[in-house]
This record gives sequence, C-alpha cells and structure tokens, in this order.
Amino acid sequence: MKNQKPSAQELGSMTLALAQLLHAGIGPADALYLLSEDDPRPQWKTLLRDMARKADSGSTLARCFAETGVFPGYLCTLLSVGEQVGKTEQTLLSLAEYYEAVDRLGKQLRSALTYPVILLTVLLSVLVVLLVWVLPVFDGVYAQLGGGLTGVAGWLLTLGQSIGRALPWLCGLLVFSGVLLAVPAVRKKLSAYWADRGLWAEVNSARFLQAMALGINSGMTPQEAATLASGLAQADMPAFQARCSRCRTALEENTPLPEALKRANMLTPAQARLLQAGMRSGQAEISMSYLANSALEQSMDRVAGLAEKIEPAVVIFACVLIGLVLLSVMLPLMNIMNSIG
Repeated sequence: MKNQKPSAQELGSMTLALAQLLHAGIGPADALYLLSEDDPRPQWKTLLRDMARKADSGSTLARCFAETGVFPGYLCTLLSVGEQVGKTEQTLLSLAEYYEAVDRLGKQLRSALTYPVILLTVLLSVLVVLLVWVLPVFDGVYAQLGGGLTGVAGWLLTLGQSIGRALPWLCGLLVFSGVLLAVPAVRKKLSAYWADRGLWAEVNSARFLQAMALGINSGMTPQEAATLASGLAQADMPAFQARCSRCRTALEENTPLPEALKRANMLTPAQARLLQAGMRSGQAEISMSYLANSALEQSMDRVAGLAEKIEPAVVIFACVLIGLVLLSVMLPLMNIMNSIG
C-alpha cells in the first residue's frame, strides 16, 4: 500500500472533502469514516478506516495522515501546523487548492508534450514509408519508361535506400533507448539535466511559491515555510535544491522575505517589490498567495504557448518534407507524359 502514492487530483479531492465535512460540524474520525464509505477501492477503504480508528482514539488528523507513510510530508506538516494554530479547515482548503493547481499544471504539461510527440512520430513514419518503399517503386516504373529519378528525387531515393539499409539498426537503437529509459538511474540523470532549466525552472518556482504561501497562510514563519517548500526539490533536482538552499540561507541571515526569494530566483524584481509592499501594508499572506497563483498561471500560459508553437512547427516541417517527396515523384512523371504526348 505504501507504494501506491495518491495523485495530486486524489489529494485535492480528499482534502476538499475533509474540509467540507469539518465545516459541516463532523469530527475528524467520522469524516474519515464517511470518506472510506464513499471510496470504491478496497485498499483505500481499509486505509481510511484505520485512520478513522486512530482519530477516534485521540490521534490528531495530521498524525493519522503521517503514520500511513502514503501521504506527502509537506501535507502532514502543514496539517499539523494548521491544527496547532486552530486553522485545520482553512489548511485543508488551501491544500485542496494547491493540489488542484498542481494537477492542472501536470495535465497541461502532459498534453503539451504528448500530442506533438505522437504527431511527429506518425508523420515521420509516413515519410520513412515514402522514402524506403514508395520511391523505389516509382523509380522502377520510370526505368521501364526509359527515364529515372534525378536531381532532388534521385537524392531522396538515395536517402531512402540508406535509411532502408540502416532501418534494422535504427529499430534496434530505438528498442535499446526504450530499455535505457526504463532504468530509473538513467531517467534520473536525464531529469536532473532538464529539472531546473527554462520552462521547468518557472514551474518549480511556481510550486515553491505555492507551498510557501500555503505554509505562511497556515501560521508558519517564512523560514519554516521555506523549509517545507524545499521538500518539493527531489534528489534528482540539484539546481532547484541549490535555489531552495539559497532562499533558506538568506532567511536564516534575517534577510527580508522578498529579497530572499529574489536571490533564489523564485521572484522577479517587480514581484519582490509587490510582496514588499504587501508586507508593509500588513497583507503579506494575501500578497504571497497572489504571487503564487500568478506564477502558476504564467507557467500554465507558457506551457500552452509552447504547445501552440510546437504543433504548427511539427506539421509544417513534416508537410514540407512529404510534399517534397511527392513533387519529386510527380515531376518526372509529368515530363515523361509530355514526352510521350
């Protein structure tokens, strides 16, 4: 059971349901039992009932979550802080909003990357079929008519023949690459390279700010919230870990929160000034939440913009190549027909 970690969507639904049940005046133990009744999965039903029994025996809600070993550490920590300051319901609602935002961002990232990859694979497969199998057929037909493929068409025919000879090796390479990607150590090295670059750096910053805002709104100090948010930096994300460490170090040195976030490249100078103004007016929590939501929306906009750029580029690239192949085939045929006529 411990290996079956809940998704962001499941965590968002669970925390939202708990917040609503607590708001209705239902105790934590009864709320967990009601959740277990509505869950169709036998393992989760058992888990929630065990948590309900512990809560009924006097355990705090945070402890019930933590002892399962299934839920993220920052969820358990935030819930513990929320219970200590009397903001359990608000903390659960904040967690629900956070996981909903993470789920939306993850879905948009997958959608932005999956469709172009599938499209490119299909179009390249069509191109390979044209070069390797279709062009030689036309070349044979033209040879019987006393002609042949020359110029660009001849070059494409040669390219197709080369691809045909190398096709078994290319297939073997693809299989080998797939096997390598299935190895966790290889995936970690690849993800470490891209983990905090370009768009991914913005996504990491948005998630860090979301966790920071969540911690501050739950009653944590900026230092505690930064330590909690640093838990998002996995072992295979050294660059992001370094940025989190810079933020924590700056806060430990009593650096103001806006400046510490700016030093860690979590906020732009303009965003840091906005947070500073919010802190001066006594609205640090509101300003932090606004900046976190704004950063997440900007990340999602960039993801959508990336998808909008990739898809047309892939289609144009493949269509130009396929069109070039077809023209190379048809032009010699037109010349032969004109000669016959």
